Amino acid sequence: MMKSVEKSFLADALKAYENGQLTLWRAAKKAGLSLWEMMDECQRKQAQVPYSVKDFAEDMGKA
Repeated sequence: MMKSVEKSFLADALKAYENGQLTLWRAAKKAGLSLWEMMDECQRKQAQVPYSVKDFAEDMGKA
């Protein structure tokens, strides 16, 4: 039963991250994972990263 609850938290966190509702860090906390574990899960699940061209341009301006 616990595994299904954990999977549900992870699925909810991934969905919220993909929709831009949570940062990766907050999604990790919601799923009960470390940031590195969440990054691994995103890669494993092939999550769509909510990072636009506008975000990239803004980040480049800050570099």
